[in-house]
Amino acid sequence: MTPKRVAIIQPYFFPYLGYYSLFARADEVILLDCVQFPRRGRVHRSPMPSNGEPKWLTLPLARQPVTTTIRELRFSDTAPEEWEKRLARQDWYLPDATIAGLSLKDLLFIRTRSVADYLCAQIEVMCAYLGLDCPLSRSSALAIDPRLKAQDRIIEIATRSGATGYINPPGGRTLYQGAAFEEHGLQLHFLPPYDGPHLYLLPALMRTGQQALRADLDRFSNQPLLEAA
Repeated sequence: MTPKRVAIIQPYFFPYLGYYSLFARADEVILLDCVQFPRRGRVHRSPMPSNGEPKWLTLPLARQPVTTTIRELRFSDTAPEEWEKRLARQDWYLPDATIAGLSLKDLLFIRTRSVADYLCAQIEVMCAYLGLDCPLSRSSALAIDPRLKAQDRIIEIATRSGATGYINPPGGRTLYQGAAFEEHGLQLHFLPPYDGPHLYLLPALMRTGQQALRADLDRFSNQPLLEAA
């Protein structure tokens, strides 16, 4: 079997720069959109620098049941107008700025009811901007048995994709057991904690050049992966 390393991650709204190291290290990235939407997570919001504690910039979502999956998540009826107001309150927001051939306003503008489609499109643009050429797919296309949860679901997605290795952000070291992955022919590794200056990606796009962002990503992506705990 040809070695294939995959990463399986929730689609985040403009995450920290280290998130994109997964695209630099994996042979395929699968966006985990078939799981319940985490209301305290990073799918619908991103921290912005502020005096003292960072403040969340949150997408305007429709009210939906707690059991809503990321794939099912929808914007509110008034999302485009409300979103413009929220962006206008950000001191870094320069709508005439250009990112990967798109104005920042075009990149952020809400044109769909599907939050997953919106996030996936932004991730694709950011990968192009950072010079990352990694196939991207969605877990919902695999029709995974909904009874599979947590680690078992991740293993099923990885094996269905033909993976021989799996890479995860560092937070997964307390969630996943290497032995369970090895039983399915998967080598488990984790990113090291991101130690760079670009924790707030949207402001960084306005204040930091493309080459500097890519240089920091390359530096971080050359750090050794961590073994399972």
